[in-house]
Amino acid sequence: MKNHIFCSILLIFLAACANQETILKKEFEELKNRIQKQYVPDKRVGIWDVDCYFIKKERVLKGTTTSIKAKKALIDGLEERDCQVTDSLQLLTRQSSIGRKNLWYRQPIGMQYTL
Repeated sequence: MKNHIFCSILLIFLAACANQETILKKEFEELKNRIQKQYVPDKRVGIWDVDCYFIKKERVLKGTTTSIKAKKALIDGLEERDCQVTDSLQLLTRQSSIGRKNLWYRQPIGMQYTL
């Protein structure tokens, strides 16, 4: 009888954890899509390839973007929801040269841009 009670409690706990992670992922996707529509609506103009995964209560952002404003809006939006955020997003900037089309390249480490 004790084993049945223990197993029931364990199943309820696991179901609650899985449900909470699903809710967090859904909230992230909604925030990500809203920011993409606002800052990078056209894939021909900018890059917005962002994803996140969870480590305990912390959200780790990964991917690439060309919009520093969109990156900041995403981080601010997650922090407003009391989420701990680790930023692993790569910011790509535009490099132009004579005779070639504009190319995207990774921002060198140590360079900072202001809004």
